[in-house]
Amino acid sequence: PTQFLVRYLDLVYLIYGLSFMILAVAILVQPRRKSDFKIAGIIGMLAAFGFTHGLNEFLDMIQIIKGSGAPSWHIARTTILTFSFIFLFEFGRSLIALSKENFFKRRITVILSVFVFFLIFIFQHEFSFWPRYILGLPGGIMTAVGFILYYKTNQTILELFKVRTSLYFLTAAMATGVYGVLAGLIVPKADFFPASFLNNVSFLNLTGMPVQIFRNICACLISWSVFN
Repeated sequence: PTQFLVRYLDLVYLIYGLSFMILAVAILVQPRRKSDFKIAGIIGMLAAFGFTHGLNEFLDMIQIIKGSGAPSWHIARTTILTFSFIFLFEFGRSLIALSKENFFKRRITVILSVFVFFLIFIFQHEFSFWPRYILGLPGGIMTAVGFILYYKTNQTILELFKVRTSLYFLTAAMATGVYGVLAGLIVPKADFFPASFLNNVSFLNLTGMPVQIFRNICACLISWSVFN
């Protein structure tokens, strides 16, 4: 099974990217301008994350099919990946701020984003590590916490709709939190910690499946829960 999944990893990336694209479309087609829910004012950032991150997965799929590309190709992929995690980080921060007004201000997103691009420029052979560690991991965790806080704050109103809002919010929180860990901590193998210990290869050896499989499952759950 392991060899089969590795061999057809391009199909995994296809489903992976489509899941995030569907997430973006599901958000953008909803009428939000006259909504009484504060989340309507910020959820566009989650759509931006879905679109850019889905695009990044499509580029990963193309690289697997065609092989390693030119340096400009890697720079383009890293730029798209970084912006996707910037959107996720800012959405998570803004979502928590809806319930906790004294939470970090927007400038923290700007500072960390500039810092990530600086690290990418300095350590040019390790493009994708920094947006994952500095933006993706905390972005996913903040989004998970934000979904739970938002549901608790608006629970009385949300339950009036008589739909399984608790299930959807809990699933969204769980999936984004796990995704933040899988996408933010499990990186290509390198000679520095933690990438030397926690990486794609060690994850494959431990679980018998590529980390992309689990990221894919999380992407589908995020798309499903947010759509609902």
